[in-house]
Amino acid sequence: MSLLVLLLLGCPGGSDAPAEPQVQEPAPAVVPGQAVHPPPPTVRIPPDATEVPAPYRCPDGQRGGLGCFRHVPGNTFLMGAQATDPEAPGHDPEARPEEGPVHQVTVSPFWLQSWLVSAGEYDRCVASGWCPADQALTGSAMATVGAEGRGEHPAVGVTWDGAQRYCAWWGGRLPTEAEWELAARSTTGRRWPWGNDPRCPQRIAGAEEREGGSDLDGVVDTCGPVIAALSEALDEPTYNALTRPLGELLSADELMALCLDLRGRPAAEVVAAIQAKVGEARQAGSGDLVCAYDGPTPMGEARGGTPEMIFGLAGNVWEWTVDGYGPYDASPATDPVGADTGHGRAQRGGSWMSTSPVDWRTTVRAGMAADARLPDVGFRCAFAGARP
Repeated sequence: MSLLVLLLLGCPGGSDAPAEPQVQEPAPAVVPGQAVHPPPPTVRIPPDATEVPAPYRCPDGQRGGLGCFRHVPGNTFLMGAQATDPEAPGHDPEARPEEGPVHQVTVSPFWLQSWLVSAGEYDRCVASGWCPADQALTGSAMATVGAEGRGEHPAVGVTWDGAQRYCAWWGGRLPTEAEWELAARSTTGRRWPWGNDPRCPQRIAGAEEREGGSDLDGVVDTCGPVIAALSEALDEPTYNALTRPLGELLSADELMALCLDLRGRPAAEVVAAIQAKVGEARQAGSGDLVCAYDGPTPMGEARGGTPEMIFGLAGNVWEWTVDGYGPYDASPATDPVGADTGHGRAQRGGSWMSTSPVDWRTTVRAGMAADARLPDVGFRCAFAGARP
């Protein structure tokens, strides 16, 4: 992570991995299309719990050793988007045909991992003998599983069955498309997991920064006094709300120019200038904002989390879901799961290989062969709302 990002935004802190929880008798989740394997060890969650057990919890949204889980209350919402009728529900001018039809879905309560499964977590499953090593991309320059020093990167290149196997190791499963979308957009229909403004969801990564065209140390030196003066003049919530968008919306060169202009000016003028610049960047629209990444981002650098503290749902790696990929049924449904027939398995969230936030909207979907091992595909696990 660059010094600039640390200065402006900070990053979620890590913590030592907690001791492994006590395991119970096997009770593997049964999901459509899942291959039959011997039952894994299971961690049980009480049916009436409103929080997951302590080993899975992360204080203040920070990352823990096994992966934090957040409770997603059951709800009814309109799933999908459409671009044809501005007066109809779910209108999004950028929506693609496969994102519709917009339809009503009811989802039961469930838990979803706050973070993508990391390569280090998947490596532990392989070491246990439960997760087959041949179900993940290894030995490639883009591989993270089994790669030294990449334990905090997402576990990429894991097949659909490998991802299911990992989730079953802890008594869970992959989320359904409906669960994933409810967690990402809530019942308010957010266009992106963080809200309705386009942004670069991981770290500052303009093409000029990636190619070494900007002097990041110079940016830090220039912006440091400006940011420090603001931190003294504003209370913490106001300071955070003002400065956090800077690293998500402005390139390094834009930030350098802004800070050069603001050095030594009164705090009130600095606040007004930053607000104007951020507003200008947001007004540019999702089609004009370019975000450039050269690979998956470590979880500690993921930003743009939902208000419910679920991180990295957009723009890092595509995420496997349980569902087979195919057209939506327009009828209202409760806890739907896509059919096994069709074009492979459904994925959500977009990846670092795109450069536009248009490709990371909460309704964007894709289908991929279940045995694909690609460097921009990862996963996170879910637990059902009621446990045996």
